[in-house]
Amino acid sequence: MKALLWKEMRILRVWILAGIALVGALRLLWIRWPSEISSFSFGLFAPSWDGLIFLTATLASVGLAAGQVAGERQAKTLDYLLVRPVAADTIVWAKFLAGTIALLLLLGALVWLGYSDPGSSDDLLALLVRDRVSSLRVLLTLFPRYWCVYGLALLLSVLVDRPSKAAVAMAVSVMTLLGMTSWYTDIAPFSGFESWLPFFDQSTGGLVRVARNPSLFWTTSLVLYGIVLVAAFGAGTLLKRSPENYLGNRTLMLGAAGLVGVAILTGWVSGGRLPSLPPEEALEIQTGSAGDLTDMAASGHLVCLGLQDRLVFLDFSDRAKPRTMADVRIPLWTTSHLALVGTSAYVLGKKKALPTDEVQIIIAKLAGPDSVQIMSPISLGPVDPRGSIGPLVPLGHFLYAGSINHRQCRVHVLDLSTSREMVVLPIDTLHTVSKEQVVPLWADFREALTMCLRESFLYIASPSALTTLDLGNPAQPVVTNRIEFRESIARLYGLPRTLLSQGDRLYETSFWPPSLRSYDLSDPSRPVLAADFAWHRTDGGNVGAVELVVSGPAFYQSWRNGVLEFHLRHKRFEALRYLDDGYGVDTVAVSGAHVYTARYDYGQKSEHVDAFQVRE
Repeated sequence: MKALLWKEMRILRVWILAGIALVGALRLLWIRWPSEISSFSFGLFAPSWDGLIFLTATLASVGLAAGQVAGERQAKTLDYLLVRPVAADTIVWAKFLAGTIALLLLLGALVWLGYSDPGSSDDLLALLVRDRVSSLRVLLTLFPRYWCVYGLALLLSVLVDRPSKAAVAMAVSVMTLLGMTSWYTDIAPFSGFESWLPFFDQSTGGLVRVARNPSLFWTTSLVLYGIVLVAAFGAGTLLKRSPENYLGNRTLMLGAAGLVGVAILTGWVSGGRLPSLPPEEALEIQTGSAGDLTDMAASGHLVCLGLQDRLVFLDFSDRAKPRTMADVRIPLWTTSHLALVGTSAYVLGKKKALPTDEVQIIIAKLAGPDSVQIMSPISLGPVDPRGSIGPLVPLGHFLYAGSINHRQCRVHVLDLSTSREMVVLPIDTLHTVSKEQVVPLWADFREALTMCLRESFLYIASPSALTTLDLGNPAQPVVTNRIEFRESIARLYGLPRTLLSQGDRLYETSFWPPSLRSYDLSDPSRPVLAADFAWHRTDGGNVGAVELVVSGPAFYQSWRNGVLEFHLRHKRFEALRYLDDGYGVDTVAVSGAHVYTARYDYGQKSEHVDAFQVRE
């Protein structure tokens, strides 16, 4: 056994040396040209270390195993080994042990390069993983998954006569699994099945979620270890019982066709697994310019669209004939946020003025068909080019508007009965985390400040904290609680966080790993952190594009080409159905039993608004 093991290690030394040399070369490139390598960016997560590890580790796993038996058979050296006084299964186990050692060394080098050395990469994803999980834990999480790939490839190597056939068969299997994963994600986005796969989609934080969850870590690892050992035992048994028998080309072709057929069938079946709800009503509005929808709000059957310098009121009360109630232009205006209460739209935006632009609030009241009454604007001061404005929350005849101006987060309290600003309440001061920007990465996103109203309490997520305001006296809000956001990675400071309330829970979106963090509101003046629920973003890393709303017992978020309806059940989210018009969604709003979606048609230069009735 020792001689066989030493022989296999000599054969695999080329793989080990080449892999370590490649890792060393990459490390030297980062030392010599760090800025040039970091400039190869494809969105927020780039260069993608999960993609690099998946590709490299999969190639190593398949490459190490594919030729171990099939290569011996092709070179006619397997017959020589089989006539030696060593059992056939012992030969397989020696190869298996040598391949395992080589895979562990190669995977360890990759993990060190990507997640261990702080100077190896400026990739935000690598920084996030390194900040939350130790490199040893990353290796222990990844190893059983790629060891499983290796074990299955070794079994295929016993079943064929050429390494190329084993590699191709394994490649078809991996691609089939990838396709099935993509389709299955659509029908079970919260199932956690991806935790069992060798390739993590790091934008969902799967690697960190498994590594930090002891129960999930041990359950998946032990099951995968069992699969590997069964595959190795099966390979040894097959070679011992019928060393000269192997699969022919026809059998392999049929097997590959069967795998592809399974993938296609899975995709076809998955299309009907999750119920789909078509829109009840639809309207099309000509905009004349691309992508100028800034915000959308709904109240009952009335919907208001903010289109840069236009407000469009839509009436969906008549299911047979939804119609445009009014379309009004506001000169020298850019809409940022709006809220709709009854027939009154509260609009927060920027007005071009001299010497500097102003932040203003206007109230547009729908007086009748084609008639909108615009009240005198309320000025909130000059525009800060490096700040942000919004959101907007109405309560009775008071209005609460958020802004970030000169590094200070504020809540403006306005009395609509007198059109006066009553008080400006400072709630947060941004700390400087870089010389170039006050808020790295997020300085241009208006979602850096978000609000959620529940009864007489206003919850505000600013870059530094979750703040609770008691609106018992709406003219003089009082800060009752403050929960600090402690983000150890400076580049994530100022991260936009969506706030939602449902029952006695407040939910806050956590960017990475994506989750909905819940707070207990038994005492609404002092939220208490309760739990984190696994959740998936669908915006491809665009942090300003979260479209997540709540209506009644269900949550709604933009998903693929429609809206996904899901709810919390047994301490986890469960998908219920799609709200799907077949074209896609840019913005989502809710009111009562209706969900409204808007999407821009670039061909027609128009906005399509759909109404879905989600409850009776």
